[in-house]
Amino acid sequence: MPQIELTKAEPGMVLAADVIGPGDKVLVTAGSELSGRHIELLKTRDVTKVDIHEITSPNESSNIDPKLLEMMTQRFRENGDHPFINELKKIWLKKATKK
Repeated sequence: MPQIELTKAEPGMVLAADVIGPGDKVLVTAGSELSGRHIELLKTRDVTKVDIHEITSPNESSNIDPKLLEMMTQRFRENGDHPFINELKKIWLKKATKK
């Protein structure tokens, strides 16, 4: 499980370990998908690093057509960075790439 600087964290990354704040309070639990809101919260609590699961980008997968990625971007372009929308994107990509 790689540990990365919070400044490099991106929405959609999945935490591999709980993020612990001052007073040993759990701020975000392991297994949670980071959202923009999580990242901002962690910055306000002086968290500097997070443990995440291996980073895999859809762009690295050879079985995803770039046209599908572009189509997904267009379909969700006005929905912003919301955890529900991020999950829909994953589901849409998974269904679109099934053969």
